[in-house]
Amino acid sequence: MHKGLERKLEHYSHTKVDAHNAVGIAEGFIEAESEEQVIEAWQYLIDSGLAWKLQGWFGRTAKQLIEEGYCSAPQSSASADTHLGAIPQNFYFCV
Repeated sequence: MHKGLERKLEHYSHTKVDAHNAVGIAEGFIEAESEEQVIEAWQYLIDSGLAWKLQGWFGRTAKQLIEEGYCSAPQSSASADTHLGAIPQNFYFCV
């Protein structure tokens, strides 16, 4: 598993995955309850398009998680108005 995904497990109520919590889990300032919650957080960042809009580390890590099969590529049926959920065509050149 990617070194940055290793998180201490802590027992407390289930943390709802939203933008703040997904970023917090990815960066480590919110402790994940399980490895599955870490993957769920990253999948949220990928599906919402945030992985491609935040600092480069998020996009590079998301790309690696997709390539390694931990996460799925974003669905192309996401909102065309906001471009959320789609990997930018120039992503590989802008990180």
